[in-house]
Amino acid sequence: MSRKKDEAFAQFLKAMGSCLRGVAPGVLKAAADVGEDAFVAAASAFLCGFEPNQPGDPQVIRACLDALAASRHPAAVAVLTHVAQSAVIGRIKVEAVRRLGGLGLGGDARGLLHAIAKEGFRPPHQFVNDAVSAEEFRVAAIEAIGKAAKPSTSDVETIRDILSAEVDGRQETRVFATAVEAVHAMGEAFPAKALMAIVGKCHVGLMRLRLLGACSGRTAAALRAHATDMASLLCEALAAFSDEQPLRDRLKALVVRVVGPELVTCLSERFCNDSLGNGRGAICLAALQAYKKTDHVLTRAYLAFARTPANIHTGAACLEGLGVCAAAGMSDMIVKPLVLQDHPGYLQVGSVRAASGGSGQRGCRCGQGLRRAGR
Repeated sequence: MSRKKDEAFAQFLKAMGSCLRGVAPGVLKAAADVGEDAFVAAASAFLCGFEPNQPGDPQVIRACLDALAASRHPAAVAVLTHVAQSAVIGRIKVEAVRRLGGLGLGGDARGLLHAIAKEGFRPPHQFVNDAVSAEEFRVAAIEAIGKAAKPSTSDVETIRDILSAEVDGRQETRVFATAVEAVHAMGEAFPAKALMAIVGKCHVGLMRLRLLGACSGRTAAALRAHATDMASLLCEALAAFSDEQPLRDRLKALVVRVVGPELVTCLSERFCNDSLGNGRGAICLAALQAYKKTDHVLTRAYLAFARTPANIHTGAACLEGLGVCAAAGMSDMIVKPLVLQDHPGYLQVGSVRAASGGSGQRGCRCGQGLRRAGR
């Protein structure tokens, strides 16, 4: 079309969008039934129909952009990219940027995401009812980069640079949290060596834990070269642990992949007062149960946790672990401290053994092993 016709068509779309915006979901559905061309045109029309100084309906904006992001029509990607690059209304532009992730983007669009992710964006015009912060633009762009089906080298470098700067700032921000999620989503496409370099210079315990947790989706083989360093940094940072389920679950998955004698020993020495199975104790228990050897390292670890009364009760994982160690020939190593030392937890072992042994329940394998040792 000629420039004149392009402008006329744009005005037509704007007018149609303004008239039908209140019934956008129904119109989009009807357009989809007609065909992809009508579908893309309808979504574009609604976006064109918004006036910068009018509040607008965020649900309509999201519905139109979601429709374009979900469409496989070539024009849909082009329209969404154009909106992300050229929209003057901030609340439309930021949502378009957020939805660029996962699409087959060209170099220009990817470059736009990287620039916004690092520097944010400030619209040249500040319209009424259109306040979108530079941080919100950064978060949207980082989210999009994290959703890339095949992260590029420049995607990885962008997230790496952002995390490095955030770690230097020593403060958890939305940008930091979103970049951590991007690393987790990228998986092994984000090199473990690059992440460990960032973790190594991070001096805020909770931020370090979140960075380490981003590795939880990788295989043990992928982490093997860095397992010892990861275990050491993890044990040190766990002093700052905050009991949030997503973080706890990631760290449990991580310790299973990097567990070794050093980690088991460190956890039992530093956090033996924790209740196994709860909060940070759940991470410790995951490490103990994933440790493949029933040796003096594991036995000492369970004995350390057994000093805490919360870990001594019928069916307790700590007693189950001691039972496994006793059955594997570690009874002498277990009996002596239980008999000679007066830690509160040790004093409870006898009563738990008596209760479990006399109730007909499966009982404590620790008690069974100790009875055999006493014969």
